Amino acid sequence: MSLLSRKAKNKSVENVHFYKYLLHENIFSGIDLTMYYADQLLKYDLIVHPFISAKKIQVKYSGQQHLF
Repeated sequence: MSLLSRKAKNKSVENVHFYKYLLHENIFSGIDLTMYYADQLLKYDLIVHPFISAKKIQVKYSGQQHLF
């Protein structure tokens, strides 16, 4: 798999590892983030642990053309 590098315009980055999913624990206190690829789209889930308020979640999108 290769990706285009934002820093080196028009150059690709080779041998990029591809994972089924990524789990980032405690992205906010008591809230985990899981990112995965499904249906040809990058998707994510925010996992809120018991007794934690979902009001702590703040998501900002920029640079996208469409949100599905």
